[in-house]
Amino acid sequence: MIELRMSGELICSHAACGEIVGFSAIGGVDHDPYENTVDKFFRIKAIYPAPWIIELPKELPDPIRKPLIASFESYWANKQLCANAIRQSIEALLDHHKVSRTSVKDKRLPLGGRIDLLKEIKPEFSELFELFRPFLNAGSHGEEIEIASLLNVFEALEIHLSQVFDTKSNRLDELKALMKKASESE
Repeated sequence: MIELRMSGELICSHAACGEIVGFSAIGGVDHDPYENTVDKFFRIKAIYPAPWIIELPKELPDPIRKPLIASFESYWANKQLCANAIRQSIEALLDHHKVSRTSVKDKRLPLGGRIDLLKEIKPEFSELFELFRPFLNAGSHGEEIEIASLLNVFEALEIHLSQVFDTKSNRLDELKALMKKASESE
C-alpha cells in the first residue's frame, strides 16, 4: 500500500470568522482492480487550533472547559487521550455537582464511586453519568474507542452542559416559577 502525507492550512468559510488552522494528515491509495479505479483517502492526525466538537456554554467554569478543549485537540490523533481529557472534565463536573472526591474514610474515590454518590445527590443525572463510565474508563485503560461512540458521548455531554450552565434555560425555570406563583395568587 502506498502511504500518503499531507499538510496545509484551512480557512473557515464563515464570513465573520475567517480563522486559519494548520493541519497534517496521513492517507493512502485504494486500488480496485475490478472497477479499475484508484481512490486516495486521508485522515487528519493533527489540527491547530482544533475546531470545537461541541458547543460549550459561555458560563462553563474553566476546570470543566479546559479539559474539554484539550479533548478537541487530542481527538484527531489519539481517541484514548481524548476520552481521558473528557474524563477530567467529568471529574470537574462532579465537583460542580458537589460530589465528594473522598470517601468517609478520607480515601480518594475513583470515578465509579463518585458516580455512585451522584445518584444520591442528583439522581436525575446519574443515568447519563453511568452511561459515560465505560467510555471514560476505556480511555484511561488504553482500550479501543469507536469514533461514533466518542461523538455520542460528546453530544450527550453538550446537552447536559447546556441544561446545567445555560443561563437562558435556568432563567426559564425561574420565570416559570414566578408565573406559577403569580397565577396561584390570582
